[in-house]
Amino acid sequence: MTPYLEEVREAPEVVVYAGMLYESPPIVETTPLVSGHVSFYDLDGALMADAIQPLAGTLGYWRSELPVDTEFQLLIESDIGYPTLWRGVSPSGYGTWFSGALFGYDVEFTDQILGQIAEAEEIELGLLSDGAVAHMWGSFSNRDDANMADISLIDGAGADVILYGYSMDEEGVLVSTDVAPIDLFFGFNIAPGSVSLTLTGGDVAHNIEYYTVGGEVISPWWMEVP
Repeated sequence: MTPYLEEVREAPEVVVYAGMLYESPPIVETTPLVSGHVSFYDLDGALMADAIQPLAGTLGYWRSELPVDTEFQLLIESDIGYPTLWRGVSPSGYGTWFSGALFGYDVEFTDQILGQIAEAEEIELGLLSDGAVAHMWGSFSNRDDANMADISLIDGAGADVILYGYSMDEEGVLVSTDVAPIDLFFGFNIAPGSVSLTLTGGDVAHNIEYYTVGGEVISPWWMEVP
């Protein structure tokens, strides 16, 4: 038998999590987010890590070091966008999120879209700049299986928040719908605090908690109805 050496490595406690960040949701052509502040928090609100921009030639690439397999809330802040909240779990090894998977919400574009939806639904839209409320803009990864009856939201005051579903037609026009296929969903005037989003399917329910202080866009994209 040929002798050999076997390297034994301990499981990492901290992993790199990195990727490109963008200024706006990927329903329009968007550009990389090259300035701002990107922070990861644990679910108790303690700072886990601030992301850095390690590549001078690619400032839209952000890199962080996080504890392994740990749930986090991500806060993206920039001069051109509203503060944006994401939820996720850190990887078990070196991790790169898909390009376009994470982004902020450019103020001009976000005001345009949210204003159009609020007008169509006859909602008086609270201003994020006042910091008194948050708004939600999310998407389904399984759009053909998603119905608005499968998703619910409770805000920081314990009140039920109505969510509005929209599909996108072949010309890119948003069309209101409560039944599949649903591409996007929206919630408005969400009271700050612990916000609970629940997706249900049959006897299965997935609950996702966000903590908002007001003024943010809560961004539950790529949600999958069980």
